[in-house]
Amino acid sequence: MARDFVSRLWRPELDPGRVARVIRRYDHDCGYERFHAHCRARFRRALPQADTALGIRGVEHLRVWSGAEAAELRKRIHGNARVEPFRRNADRVHELRIEGDDLAREILAAALIPAVDSRIVRYFRSEYFVHWFAITRAQPRRHENFNSFRWHCDRGPTAHLKLLVYLNGHPEHGGSTEFLDMVATREFERSGYLFGAVADRRSDLSSLAVACGADYSPRDWRGDAGEASLFAPSRVLHRGVMPSRAPRDVLAVCLLPSPVPWEEAFERGWSSDLRRDPKWHRNAMDLARASAAA
Repeated sequence: MARDFVSRLWRPELDPGRVARVIRRYDHDCGYERFHAHCRARFRRALPQADTALGIRGVEHLRVWSGAEAAELRKRIHGNARVEPFRRNADRVHELRIEGDDLAREILAAALIPAVDSRIVRYFRSEYFVHWFAITRAQPRRHENFNSFRWHCDRGPTAHLKLLVYLNGHPEHGGSTEFLDMVATREFERSGYLFGAVADRRSDLSSLAVACGADYSPRDWRGDAGEASLFAPSRVLHRGVMPSRAPRDVLAVCLLPSPVPWEEAFERGWSSDLRRDPKWHRNAMDLARASAAA
């Protein structure tokens, strides 16, 4: 009990100053802001002019594959993947771990179709690379909420994106993903809730919204097989909703700005393995130096 009390003093649940500290840590101290500027200065493609929902609201839903294409890819993944625990949640969430770069590159290329690519490029105003990717299987637990299945923003640089592609759809598994847009998320900054400890995450922000005057109108995205959400996870509050009828299989891709196209970065081995690598770079400018030396 004494330890919990001390922890609360050191890391309170609600801390209005935490957002500024998190932004400073990643954008400034870890060099991601400088790295993003480096990437923008080396961008050579024509920039798409029309802004999209991703740039306006911080989240956009797209169809990446047909239902048949998603089913075929899911079948291939199941035939080639090794099932492992995912972030100490072995009873509820597993990783379908792909062995070998060839299939991994094929899956990523299939997900980063031109419609997705153009939105990423427009958002970053630069090329991008796959920082990490994972294929997860959440087991049906209708009434459970934990970790990423509670409201949160992801710690990390301001300029990063996440792509979630459903390999099977809501009609089959009953799961979904809920989002608040960037405007509503900024309103919640006043509460001090953002970037708190995992143990302090909530599955309902109604009372907090009343206290800080924020608009709490979650959008429940019930994607079908082959549909995707592309969003800014450090700027948009979001949470998964556990499946209720069958396992839910999702491809998650974390994206960062890059001075070179993602295929070239992938060949250079820039992608991280979350089992062994740090989640974020100690100094993102090391990537710029590696790019210049190549």
